[in-house]
Amino acid sequence: GASWTHLSSTANNSNFYYVNDIVVSHNDVNRIYAATREGIWRSTNGGSSWSRVYNASEPYGCMDLAIRTDKSPDTIFAACGSTFGATIYRSANGGNTWLSSFSESGMGRTTLAIAPSNEDVVYALAADTSGGTYSGGMRAVYRTTNGGSSWTARVRNTDSEKLNRVLLTNPVYAFFSDCGYGPDDVFYNQGWYDNIIAVDPTDENVVWAGGIDLFRSNNGGQDWDLGSYWWGNKSHPLYVHADQHIITFHPNYNGTTNTTMFVGNDGGIFRTDNARDNLFGGMPNLCNPSGLNTAGRVNWTDLNNGYAVTQFYHGLPYPNGETYFGGTQDNGTNRGNDTDGANAWHEIMGGDGGYVAVDPTNTNVLFAETTGLSLARSTNGGTTFSGAIFGISESSGNFLFINPFVMDPGNPQILWTGGRFLWRSTDQGSNWVQASGLNPSGSFSAHAVAPTDSNYVVSGTSNGYLVRSQTALSTNSSTFWPSSRPARGYVSWVTFDPTNKNIVYATYSTFGVDHVWKSSNRGATWTAVDNRGAANGIPDIPVHTIAVDPTDTDRLYVGTDLGIFISTDGGDNWSVANNGFAHVVTEALAVTKVSSSPAAYQLFAFTHGRGVYRIDLPINVGGGDDTPTPTATHTATATATHTPTATPTITPSPTPTATSEPTVVEYQMFLPFISAIGD
Repeated sequence: GASWTHLSSTANNSNFYYVNDIVVSHNDVNRIYAATREGIWRSTNGGSSWSRVYNASEPYGCMDLAIRTDKSPDTIFAACGSTFGATIYRSANGGNTWLSSFSESGMGRTTLAIAPSNEDVVYALAADTSGGTYSGGMRAVYRTTNGGSSWTARVRNTDSEKLNRVLLTNPVYAFFSDCGYGPDDVFYNQGWYDNIIAVDPTDENVVWAGGIDLFRSNNGGQDWDLGSYWWGNKSHPLYVHADQHIITFHPNYNGTTNTTMFVGNDGGIFRTDNARDNLFGGMPNLCNPSGLNTAGRVNWTDLNNGYAVTQFYHGLPYPNGETYFGGTQDNGTNRGNDTDGANAWHEIMGGDGGYVAVDPTNTNVLFAETTGLSLARSTNGGTTFSGAIFGISESSGNFLFINPFVMDPGNPQILWTGGRFLWRSTDQGSNWVQASGLNPSGSFSAHAVAPTDSNYVVSGTSNGYLVRSQTALSTNSSTFWPSSRPARGYVSWVTFDPTNKNIVYATYSTFGVDHVWKSSNRGATWTAVDNRGAANGIPDIPVHTIAVDPTDTDRLYVGTDLGIFISTDGGDNWSVANNGFAHVVTEALAVTKVSSSPAAYQLFAFTHGRGVYRIDLPINVGGGDDTPTPTATHTATATATHTPTATPTITPSPTPTATSEPTVVEYQMFLPFISAIGD
């Protein structure tokens, strides 16, 4: 893993847009099999070229592969299909022909595991698509003991097997009634997403399964006990982050002196060094695991310090720039500061994090959210949060998954948000009033308030419209804001010139349209300023955010799918600004005055996949005296992969090119310490 070579045979090849699994032949290391959305592909030359050996008729193609190490030619199992049904296939001749090995009605996404100690034994963990109570959750664990000739269900997700049903769905919500937390037995299942099974290398009857939590069976999948939990104290030795995706054993695992096992999930990587120790079984134990004696039990350690894959949706520094926080996918809202250092971020609110805000006049007042505008306010610096959406009566279905809100930079009492309507609060979220009629189309996706005038507000929608008002504090539910539509796409960001309320910028995160727009008349008309596709412009890639340098408002910084671009002339020309910065989706940029920095201002960049960066301003695009000095080594940690809400469409992006010498820039990167991060 020290270095990698891109397989050109898969580059810009739609057949490989979704590669779900890869296995390598034990007979010939140059023979590789890949499960993709188009079926199963085979390479006989180490990936230089590929041929399709199974053309999947199932929607979403093939999801998982398992290959025997004791057969020649190769014997491979494949699980194909997902939400509309699935089938397990087997090939006994190196992929030349495939026969159905097992399927049944209601069987969804399926994962496979061969028992290393007896490769005639194969397990399958299948999600449910029957449309009933457990649809989307785990359906059953199946096993074959004769190499796939026949299969039996070892456990099914039915009312008659309640404990097993609980173990194979979601313990957090399934325990509500049994543990006295509420009335609902089953609330949320996602076997279509977190679904993994593995067999102990030394015992064909010891099986691990992963859904939201981890579970283990010691009798071939018939009975299961809880192997981890995520809904309690994150410092507890049983804690493992939610949503399991991979289980793997140490190469020297022998079941006695070495019982080390690793798991990967939405929170990173966790390890146990005693995978064969006892687990906690029985409902009373599961209701209060934090009070149990963990001696002699399977315990876990997180391994997530030192690599940078945190997925931020939004973030901001505090006014002094020495504290910073943001919302992340799967790992809540997290806060760090210069005093504690890069590896000491802490979660202050759980769930999927989103937008954040801090009162610059009283930094004990914070705002954060989870999905669908679950907006919350803290008045004690993030120790506790309470709901802050009283008065918003709009249907929850109108709000985006990560729904933007904004604090008025000139008056922190005023907040703005919206779904299909705009909503305004003048008392920091205690009460909200409807401030507009129905917007032209789509949900509101971006908001901005002029720093010099609270009445100047511009908001964008997910369908490309920009609405505006110069009397925003007096609008009501009958007010229809004037609108324009510079491009047909997703308005990802809006911001005002910090010194001129007549100038406003908007960005679009849609392919095939101009991505950066400027208005000099408060949003009445717009001009594209990205020179899309030109040698001195921004490539045709999504732009997610824009910031204006307050010391020189002709200096513009934009965050794109491939990092940061800069213009020093108001958008006439653009250069790449990625020296020391990752080629990564950059979701939010923020400029703040920093008391501890030699520079007057710093630019903060919150990325969706590589954590947080910052740099002193100004950034020099051609080298010279104002080039910032490197401020720190890159230390970072990891979190998550995005929980899908729909099957994404991927369009290849061109590599950006600069018209002049590459930007001389060095960024400081700093990330949360993942063991302190939550859901």
